[in-house]
Amino acid sequence: MEWLICILDVVEQKGVQRMHDVIRYFQAAEMKEHLDMININVYRDMISSSFENQVMATPEIMGNPHPVTKKLELHDTWLHYVDWAAKNGFAVMDVNIPFYLTNGEEANDDFEKRAGATNQLTAYLWDNYIEPNDHPFLLFIGIGSAYQGVMHLLNTRETFSTLTSGLINFIPSSLTPSTVSTPANPLIPASDQSVFHLSKWYRANSLNFVGKDHYVWSPDRMRKPSKRFGNLIRSTKGGLHDMLVEHKGEVEEWISKRTLAG
Repeated sequence: MEWLICILDVVEQKGVQRMHDVIRYFQAAEMKEHLDMININVYRDMISSSFENQVMATPEIMGNPHPVTKKLELHDTWLHYVDWAAKNGFAVMDVNIPFYLTNGEEANDDFEKRAGATNQLTAYLWDNYIEPNDHPFLLFIGIGSAYQGVMHLLNTRETFSTLTSGLINFIPSSLTPSTVSTPANPLIPASDQSVFHLSKWYRANSLNFVGKDHYVWSPDRMRKPSKRFGNLIRSTKGGLHDMLVEHKGEVEEWISKRTLAG
C-alpha cells in the first residue's frame, strides 16, 4: 500500500483566534463522510491540545483496508491533493498545523513555538504510526511552514531516507517578517551529519516549489543556492494558494511516475 503524508500549515488572520478550530472541524467532518478518514489520536501531554482533530487518516493507515467509492467535491486547495491521492489508491495521512496553538484558554501564534510543536508532532507520528508499518512507497508533502516538520524528520530520523520515496514542499515567498539577520521563511538544508550523503539523496528525491519572490532568488545573492536545499523550482506564483493550484498537475505527474518506477 502506497502512503502519502500531507502536512499543511494554516496561516490565519490575527484576531480570529478560534476560527481555525471551526474550519478544521468542518474539514474533518468532510473527510470522514466522503473519504472515510478517521482521527489519529496524539497521546502526548507536551503536544498542544490544538492538534485535536488535526491528524486524519484513511483506514489503511490504521491497518484496516477500506475502499474509497464516494464522490467528493472539495473547495479547499490542498484537499484536492488529498482527494486525488485517496482516489488513486494511496493511504493518506493529513496533518494540519493550526495557526494558533491553544494551551488551556490561551492561544499562541509565536512562529518558533509553532515550529517546535510541528517538529514534536511529526516525530511522534513517525515513531508511532509511520516507521513501524510496512509501506513500499512513502511520500511526504510539506505545505508552508509545515515544511519544517518534514525537514526535521529528514535530519533527525536515520531511517527516513531509506523508507521514504520522495518529498514535495511548497515554500511561499514569505511566511514570517524578515530581519537583517534572519530572512523571511528560510530554506532548510539536509544535514550529512545524520546520514552520509543525505543531501545527495534529498536533491535527487525532492520537488521543492519556492515562491517567485523568495529571497533565495534575489539577484543580490553572490552564489547559487546550495544543493543541500534539495531540488529547487522557482514558482511563477508567490502565495501558497496560487502555488498549490499552479503546480497540482506537475505534482500528480511526479508522484505517478515515481509510483510506477518503484
